[in-house]
Amino acid sequence: MSFDRKTLLKNLALGFFPILVFVFADLLFGLTIGLVVAILIGIGQFIITYFREKRVDRFLLFDVSLIVVLGLISLILKNDIFFKVKPGLIEAILSILLGFSGFSRSQLLIRMTGRYMPGVELSDSQIRQMRIMMRRMFYLIAFHTILIFYSAFSMSTEAWGFISGGLFYMLVGLYMLFEFVKARVQRKVLMKNLQKEEWFDIVSPQGKAIGKAPRSAVHGNPELLHPVIHVHIVNSAGQLFLQKRSPEKDLYPDRWDTAVGGHVLS
Repeated sequence: MSFDRKTLLKNLALGFFPILVFVFADLLFGLTIGLVVAILIGIGQFIITYFREKRVDRFLLFDVSLIVVLGLISLILKNDIFFKVKPGLIEAILSILLGFSGFSRSQLLIRMTGRYMPGVELSDSQIRQMRIMMRRMFYLIAFHTILIFYSAFSMSTEAWGFISGGLFYMLVGLYMLFEFVKARVQRKVLMKNLQKEEWFDIVSPQGKAIGKAPRSAVHGNPELLHPVIHVHIVNSAGQLFLQKRSPEKDLYPDRWDTAVGGHVLS
């Protein structure tokens, strides 16, 4: 289970489309027409999404509201800088949320994600993985936010359009590729280690085999019962013969143990 990246990317894609339209309309017809077309596109996207999904998407509503408000300010003042900072404001808010949830104990974004996955309970390990992913996304989006503001004030409209739209998806694509390759490598290492491990039968309290598990799993979970054999040697004086366990043992190294003992392989 992971953070709902698909929904996030879909909403960001809808938010970036008016930007791309503005760049081309501004290039062909000038600033005023470019801003008007971008505002109309944003409003149209919200209306289409509302009738298609039969609900108000709050993220999209906020995004379109910024397009309309900042676009109108840019029209009135004949300066497109207010419209250009819109994607930077969206990403700045998103990076703050990611940082707050990733670096603190707050479960704000995790609870928000739960709205898209009703009835799904996340384990502690899944929540830890989500926090790690949120920290990485925080650095990525914070870096891109800085680039957006810089391009809005210091670069051409075309360069700003590429940075605000295309570059974002390139960065996210590289991050996704990194996560995919990392997961594949970790999976191969895990499978290789599992193949080297000893496998034991998992049994019920009555001794009936109910499954199999590797050595690392049964030693890490006391509820996984598995067969073992011990030979106890007692002399005529009633003394018990013991041997000392190897210091390399994963359980109770350097401790005294029965004379002969071990697991029963599956």
